[in-house]
Amino acid sequence: LAPARALIAGAARESALISVLGEVDQISLRVLTECHPPGSLTPALAFLLDTGTWAGRTPSAPHEPVQVAARALRAAGWRVAVVSRETAVADAWQQALRGLTVSGAPR
Repeated sequence: LAPARALIAGAARESALISVLGEVDQISLRVLTECHPPGSLTPALAFLLDTGTWAGRTPSAPHEPVQVAARALRAAGWRVAVVSRETAVADAWQQALRGLTVSGAPR
């Protein structure tokens, strides 16, 4: 995501960000957290795929990369849903939107 930093930052200032992400490297995670700082007035939603579940593994533990990425994004003000193979789309949206008002501002 580093080459798209300026584009993402510009979009974050003007509209909501919605990201569907597989495995996120540290550079991409830094780009995402810097482009949507805490207190931003526009919402940012991230759907992090727990990719191991698609390979038949159990859902990730708190120390695994997808959970670490989820915590970092939440700390930067993102609304995050960790999505496993078994997660229904409606449930993922509900998890990501929890705590937002109709305007997109946090409650």
